[in-house]
This record gives sequence, structure tokens and C-alpha cells, in this order.
Amino acid sequence: MERLKNWFNAGLVSIALLASAGAAHAQSEFTVKDEATGARQILTEDTARFTLTSFGDRVFFNVRDTSGQAAAIGDGNWYVTFVAPPGERLKPGLYPDVGCPTATYGRAAGLQVTFENPRCSTEDTIWGWIVIRQIDYDAAGKVVALEATYSQRVGSPDAPAWSGLLRYKASPLSLRIKAPETSPWGALRQHHHGDTSLFSLNGDASGMYYEASVIKDFWNVVVFPPTGQTLRPGRYVTRGEATSRFAGLNVIRGLEDPVYCPNSTGVLDIVDVALDAAGKASGLHARFEYRCDPRSAPMRGEVRFKR
Repeated sequence: MERLKNWFNAGLVSIALLASAGAAHAQSEFTVKDEATGARQILTEDTARFTLTSFGDRVFFNVRDTSGQAAAIGDGNWYVTFVAPPGERLKPGLYPDVGCPTATYGRAAGLQVTFENPRCSTEDTIWGWIVIRQIDYDAAGKVVALEATYSQRVGSPDAPAWSGLLRYKASPLSLRIKAPETSPWGALRQHHHGDTSLFSLNGDASGMYYEASVIKDFWNVVVFPPTGQTLRPGRYVTRGEATSRFAGLNVIRGLEDPVYCPNSTGVLDIVDVALDAAGKASGLHARFEYRCDPRSAPMRGEVRFKR
């Protein structure tokens, strides 16, 4: 526990804004689900070509299916337009009550998702919302990375929705936490992204400290490799303190007077880990099962920082 205590006492809590998270391990992906039929289309860099352009308050996204397989929805050539409310530019957060990009009213943002690339003109026939999880701009104000979810209904607010995810050259950043009512933490079901949360990662190959400042809550996930080893992908059995046999895992809730479980047990799956040129932690993707003691109900979770 000494390393963990020293870390808190040194005041290493430093939250990094998502907007400046960088492009390490950046990914592109587009998904769409048709509520009417249940059909789902998922396109990634392995199966499609992605392009994005932006002008002022507008972002234009195109993804073309190159897999040669029959598309589940449409023709495999998708167009998405996002428009910020008047006088603004897109930023992390929820945009409710969106309208047609060329016919919005009031302070509404604009949205259009289509595989035929039609243009609504003077009549607003779109209902839905956009959530911008991440967005990065270059020095010229052009969008260079974007992650967003969306829902679109055409013709009426009760029409079947198309909903999904759009990610363009963006590095995953998220926290999932789940625990049953019988756990020491009570019932938990949290899923956080950059539209509402701030994330940071400190440390190096000898131990990493992931922090998430979320709405009404704060989490730390601290991982150490077994003594004499370095963090690398793989499955580890854990205790509250690392030993030659066990990795160290602590899941800590709260910022002031944080509480952790010194007698914890668990399992840690390191999916991916990255260091920068100076050997400092720059990326982490991990899943875990964490118990305050061997008999307690587990907390399960997943952390992602640029991996």
C-alpha cells in the first residue's frame, strides 16, 4: 500500500481535458441501427474509407464501404452533416432537438444522416439529437478528430430512428463501472465519456493511475504489475498490493478522503498499454473485476485512455 499512499500524499491528481487528449491510437468507425427493422451497419477502417471536412460551424463526414459485401442498410456510402447552433462551433456535450442542417430554427443544431445524400431545403423534417464526446480543432479551426453519437428521425418525431456512433481519428476515452446492490458500493451502473467527464493518466510501466472526474462522482483505478515486472497486455490475479505472485489493483471512489479496499482481490485484464518516448504512461485499456474481500460481490469495469 505504500506506493498508493505516497501517490495520494504527493497530490498527483491532475485531470486532463478530453479536447487535448491527442491522437494516439486514433480510430475511425461508423455505426447505424435502423429502429424499424433492427438492421445494423458497422464500418471500420478495415472495411471502409473515411473522410471529414469542416467549414466554420459545419462538419461533413463521408464513409464508403470498401468490403465488397452487401450493405445491411442502404448502399454502403454514408453522408453525415453536423451543424453547430447559430454563432457557435461544435464542442463536447448534448445537442437536443436538432433539425435539418439547412432549415434549422431558433438555436437548434443541425443533423443529417443519409446514404443517398439528399438535402433538406426550406422545410425542417428532422428530429433527434447529437452528443459530441470528443472534438479536436487544428490551428486553423478545422476539425481533425471527432467522436459523437446521434439519433435521427425523419418526417415526424415518432418516426423510427436511425442511431449510432461516428468516430473519426479519435482515441477512445471512457469509464464503465457496474456493481450489484449487494456490493459494498451498492448498485452501480455508470458509463462515462467526454461529453460529461474529464480523464487523465499518470505513471509509467511500473504503475499507472487512471482518473475520471464524472458528474457527481470521482474515480481512480490504480494498477501495478507483479513485483519485478512491467505492465503489459495479459490477465493478472490481483491483490490490494502487488507481490511477486499478484498484480496490484485498487479502485478508489471519491477525491477527498478517498476510500479503498486494502484487502481486495480481483482479476485484471490489460488489453493494451502504451508509453511515450520518455517512458511515461500515454495509453491504457483495461478491464477488471474487483472485490473488497473474497466474499463480497464484485465491481466490474473498463477503463480506456487513448487505446
